[in-house]
Amino acid sequence: MHHQRFIIILLQLWSIINYCQSKKLILQFDDRNHIPDELDFLSDDYIDYINEQLDTSWNARRNFHQNVSRIFIQGLMGTLPTPEHLKLPKLQHYITDEEQLPLEFDSRKKWPKCKTISEIRDQGPCGSCWAFGAAEAMSDRVCIGSQGRINVELSPEDLVSCCRNCGAGCNGGFPAAAWSYFVQNGLVSGGLYGNHHTCQPYAFAPCEHHTKGKRPPCDEIQPTPRCQHK
Repeated sequence: MHHQRFIIILLQLWSIINYCQSKKLILQFDDRNHIPDELDFLSDDYIDYINEQLDTSWNARRNFHQNVSRIFIQGLMGTLPTPEHLKLPKLQHYITDEEQLPLEFDSRKKWPKCKTISEIRDQGPCGSCWAFGAAEAMSDRVCIGSQGRINVELSPEDLVSCCRNCGAGCNGGFPAAAWSYFVQNGLVSGGLYGNHHTCQPYAFAPCEHHTKGKRPPCDEIQPTPRCQHK
């Protein structure tokens, strides 16, 4: 009995030691890869610190103009945490040992008739990435489900301006709610800004997010467009 208790105590001590050592390694890793808080993440000093001081397998470089405000960048990240009552059920697919995964998979080659798969849309000065991601995936699924017979650009503008449960339009939203809205109400067609062949094209013209080009620079998040039904 005493022998068994002694073994149990040793196992517990061994577990504690291993746990502490793992925590120590994590702390050492965090310290080694920590960027000083005083560095502005939009500055060249921040980029130089990553490239010169951190042990990374990639090189950092500028993605935004140095004079772009934090508020604008944060505004572009419009996907908000999904409230519990809006979450969708999870679908799981279990892979058996007999199934062989391909070495590569390119959806553009798998469904070449679905042109929306390879399309890259521009959200402009609006935190509508949640609506773009949802509308693009919906467009792709409609085409794939119809075996390429239906090619349609569904409207992110419809979601941004008319979905009341989806969040705050250009100030962020919930992708899960966008899917629920699509199931219950459907979406009209809608291409990018200036498109005259769809029902509800995007209201905002493309702008230069992080490069110098012919378009005006993106500077501030715009108000959410008013919902319009024709």
